Amino acid sequence: SASARSLSAGLTTIGLYVTSGCHPGDAHRMHDRPIHHVCYVVDDIPTAVDRWVALTGAGPFFHLGEHVRFDETLLEGEPCVFDHASAIGRWGPIFLELMQLHEVTPELESRFYTGGAGGSNVAHIGYIVDDPVAESERLEAAGMPRFLYLRQGPIHISLHDAPLLGHAVEVHENTDAINDLFGLFAAGAEGWDGKNPLREMPQG
Repeated sequence: SASARSLSAGLTTIGLYVTSGCHPGDAHRMHDRPIHHVCYVVDDIPTAVDRWVALTGAGPFFHLGEHVRFDETLLEGEPCVFDHASAIGRWGPIFLELMQLHEVTPELESRFYTGGAGGSNVAHIGYIVDDPVAESERLEAAGMPRFLYLRQGPIHISLHDAPLLGHAVEVHENTDAINDLFGLFAAGAEGWDGKNPLREMPQG
């Protein structure tokens, strides 16, 4: 499928050199930043969860909410609307995010592409770094400008355009908050028997 080819291209290209300028000495290997998660845009999260569980065994998926909220949502430095639902689960050694768009600023929505029923398009790949400011500067210098900044409490997220990959790159800071969140998703996959594939986030 087109989505499979897109993901394959992204996973393959992520290992290429990304260069700041033209001098070989400035090159950095993207595979020094292992993929943490892959996000697909879907039309319906429950339908997409059922398909991913049946086809790949990924899961269980934790529903982050029908309307994920951020303290700050900035597109090119200006406030924007990014109303969406999201569910995340374990997929082998990485995590899989399924994102359903609701109301989104048109300029931002144009960065995402919705597939058929159940969805199929890669929205972004994400990885975690110790210094997200330096990483964003590196990506900017490599021709991957940041277009979206999100903040939810102590969690800061930057999304960069990545024309070479065909999808965005999402950068997270290596913090206890993000590691504890994804640790919860990983723990849910331990010994999972396939039941209750889409579940609410625990309270507290």
